[in-house]
Amino acid sequence: FNPVIFNRNPQTRRDRKFDIVNWVDGFFDEPLIEKFKENSIDHESSIEYADLVVFAGTPEWRGRRLKSLYSRIVKSKLPTLYLGIGAGEEFLFDGNFFSEDEMSVISKSKIIVARDEKTFKGMSGNGNAHWLPCPALLASDHEKKRRQVSRVGFISFTGRGYQKLSAGANDYLKQLYKKVLERLGRSMEVVFIAHYIDELVDHKLIFPEFPVRYSYNAQDYLSIYDACDFVIGPRVHGIGLAASLGIPGVAVGHDGRADTVKGFGASIIGVGEDLSIVADKIISEIEKAETSSAALIKRKEETFKSYRDLLASVRV
Repeated sequence: FNPVIFNRNPQTRRDRKFDIVNWVDGFFDEPLIEKFKENSIDHESSIEYADLVVFAGTPEWRGRRLKSLYSRIVKSKLPTLYLGIGAGEEFLFDGNFFSEDEMSVISKSKIIVARDEKTFKGMSGNGNAHWLPCPALLASDHEKKRRQVSRVGFISFTGRGYQKLSAGANDYLKQLYKKVLERLGRSMEVVFIAHYIDELVDHKLIFPEFPVRYSYNAQDYLSIYDACDFVIGPRVHGIGLAASLGIPGVAVGHDGRADTVKGFGASIIGVGEDLSIVADKIISEIEKAETSSAALIKRKEETFKSYRDLLASVRV
């Protein structure tokens, strides 16, 4: 098993209808302006050495950033698996939402697992479509039942940089966090968890009295989250990693992808909901964390079995 990555980071895969750099390099059939300097699948090389292409735990499993990948899947006639994909919007499996190559590849896929209801409904025309939690629920190889909440993790947010939230969501989270922190008082330890560098700047300005944890190494977040017993925040992947560790949480939904957290057993709060009512709801969720944690661990076990059985049925 030799995993090779197709990096669809927007710094590497620009999402533009017309990209002058790619146009010039494509016209001359060589990288005259911009050479590909990553240790991942480049823009044009053959992938005929591959045996299988897997799209897993992502909202970006179609679209312009993946155009070159789909064309090479078609050319090399490679089988595919879609595990825990999400669209965050309603759609139909037709040419209005998908390219010709995408429809060709997806319709022949060995397995399609949607992680939310909208995606499942959109893909339900394919007989091999299933609905399961995102495989991020299986990210950690260990979990622990949380019997008492002594530390609450607040997932950071920012109004700057590439990963910024909308102004409305940003302002709502500031007010909500302050309200919940006021309710908690000194009854529990509090830690903020930043996923992006820009969040460190905003944390220093808004919540300087509280500690914050950040690391450039994604693996470190297993131990960062494992030190908490409950989490609150707007980052789907943070809620998911916590759930994999047996940590219940409440998600603040600020876009269509928020439905993914239902698979993590998390409650969803919509931006704009009454702050006092929401704060009461969060305190209530914290109080029943032991029961929620036990249910999460059971959900993780069942999800693992479901994915295992599905994959066991596939012959590549």
